[in-house]
Amino acid sequence: MEDLSSAVKFSPLSTSFVNEGVDTLLNRICVRAPYFALQDFVVPSDGTVTCNFPTEVDPGDEGPITMAELARHSAIAGLCAVASSFDDGDRRYYLARTGTMTRLSDTAYVPGAAISAKATGALTSQRTAKAQCTVTMGGRSEVRMEIGYSVFTESAFDKFFGYLRRDTDDHLPSNPYSTPMPMQDVHVETSSATAVSSVSPEQCIGHFSGYPAMPIAYLLSAKFELGAILASEILAGRRAILESSELIDTRALIPPNTRVDLSAVVEHGAEDSCTINLSTTVSGEVAVLARASYRPV
Repeated sequence: MEDLSSAVKFSPLSTSFVNEGVDTLLNRICVRAPYFALQDFVVPSDGTVTCNFPTEVDPGDEGPITMAELARHSAIAGLCAVASSFDDGDRRYYLARTGTMTRLSDTAYVPGAAISAKATGALTSQRTAKAQCTVTMGGRSEVRMEIGYSVFTESAFDKFFGYLRRDTDDHLPSNPYSTPMPMQDVHVETSSATAVSSVSPEQCIGHFSGYPAMPIAYLLSAKFELGAILASEILAGRRAILESSELIDTRALIPPNTRVDLSAVVEHGAEDSCTINLSTTVSGEVAVLARASYRPV
């Protein structure tokens, strides 16, 4: 695994990219379908995109969409907003390093409500970017997500992550992102839980073409699920749903067919809420750190 803090240089920002079409924008970003699933995509101005989010994973009690799937779509909308600011047409790789997801309303979600989003984004340095995505459900602003990215040119990405390079088939008959990332050997104790997982190259389809790597949002689906299992124990057996989350640090890209060890540890527990620290390690090295807060249904 390689660290994600390497430096690259960028071209000046542009004011020329407006409504050139999804195909044009896809040539500038690093993800493809089915990982990219945004609908009714529009670029009203440089650094801004609007779109609708599909629901591909059964949300259960979480509402019209799971928070893990919402994080995936929001991160993609955010990187598209950043990509729309460049005028050179070059492809860049946007790797989510940090993020926060916050509910804006205590009102119960309406099942099947339409989900739309507006994302804005810009560079914060020569090699980093930030984006904010506000998600509307049933016409009401419900969730805000802020994402920080490391940004790589194609040549820089190949230099540092060339070990991921392999032929990929981006036209598989099934969509791996319609279910949460699988976990095995789940073990729950009083204030902690562990599990292991791994994904095949086919489960990384669209992330990235020619360089398959475990998608962070897909990994978060397993981490959030493990956290919910532990939170249910803390909340006296009641089903727990995600209230807010923080991606603290993504330290490495994880190749497919790599065992990842997931850990959840209670930071704070009360009768009606709990906060869980979530970590992912590969061969004993920390790869991803996150935190999630849960409440009972």
